[in-house]
Amino acid sequence: MNSSELRSTLALAGIFGLRMLGLFLLLPVFSLHARDLPGGQNALWVGLALGIFNIVQAFFHIPLGTLSDRIGRKPVVLWGLSLFIAGALIAASRDDLLWIAIGRGLMGAGAISAAVSAWVADLTRDQVRTAAMAIVGGSIGLSFALSLVIATPIYRAIGLDGMFLLLAGLGLIGFLVAWLLVPSSTQANTSSTATSTTNISSSRVDALECWCFCVECYASGDVPRSSKTTSRCRITIG
Repeated sequence: MNSSELRSTLALAGIFGLRMLGLFLLLPVFSLHARDLPGGQNALWVGLALGIFNIVQAFFHIPLGTLSDRIGRKPVVLWGLSLFIAGALIAASRDDLLWIAIGRGLMGAGAISAAVSAWVADLTRDQVRTAAMAIVGGSIGLSFALSLVIATPIYRAIGLDGMFLLLAGLGLIGFLVAWLLVPSSTQANTSSTATSTTNISSSRVDALECWCFCVECYASGDVPRSSKTTSRCRITIG
């Protein structure tokens, strides 16, 4: 894996892990916090406020993945991260189950996992793609494990509102990384295509020059037809 592939893979794995952090970070503390909120004694509403992230995300995975095939990975990922940030800010603005559910639903609507995975595939070669996908997959496990460890200390320090603000700040960092540091798929494909085209064109030019040399030799009678040069040129053009 070259430096460009590694840099892009780590950046996209970080973005992927960020969304998973938004999912996992509240799990250890939300049910305890919700008990003091209006309606917090209703387990259904508490579960809905917590799980709506996943519900909405499940509906938008395929549409946003398909959209990324049409308009490109970067616009879809940036749009999804914008929704993630906006939803986190809404959830932080009101300590109420309804608004927390609305905010988390909006966070889940930015379902960019499919687009990020496709972006990783676009920016890596076949021989290193499995390793790149493994790095992205590892970010999910790391986010889950990290959430279980840091959720309670963060909650005690800054509260649930502060946790949503923290997620919004991390989302903004992810937005800037995707916008400024990760090349778009079209740029990578164009560069690869240009290199391939250059190599093909160079080979064709060499072959054409070789044939022209052979024709001139035949016409002048300077080189016999069984010469090694003629054989090499025929191999080149073939």
